[in-house]
Amino acid sequence: MPGPYFDAITATQQAADAAVGDIPGDDSLASHLGKLGRYDRYFMARNPEVYLAYAANVIAPEYVWLPIRADSDPTYGAMFLENARYVETFLTDAEYDLVIYSAAMPDALKGHKGIVKDVTRTRASGDGSGTFQIDYRDGDRANLYYP
Repeated sequence: MPGPYFDAITATQQAADAAVGDIPGDDSLASHLGKLGRYDRYFMARNPEVYLAYAANVIAPEYVWLPIRADSDPTYGAMFLENARYVETFLTDAEYDLVIYSAAMPDALKGHKGIVKDVTRTRASGDGSGTFQIDYRDGDRANLYYP
């Protein structure tokens, strides 16, 4: 059953799809990366369901019973750092990206002093990707890539 914001989400996505739908077929993401399924998108203007699940879902059992708040609790950062050990991660660095502000990542990750020893940023040169190298206290190392 769709959530309460399903109609708004669908309308938003249809508008976004129309805005980017005029890209020539030979230069589209679909032509380079393949056609997506019915519910997938290469471009998503906004995803209110995901945002609300983490930031405003005050009736969810996790929110009520667990002392986890997306804006102030280190749990989400610790989970991200655990995943970064095993998952190759590419961060966006778009001018209007409201999901991840890439420039803030090194300092935010360094804030997890019990897990992280250091984070080193290497800027991209030419067509290459930049990296955030995470050095963990246990000697492990992970790289996050960004444009």
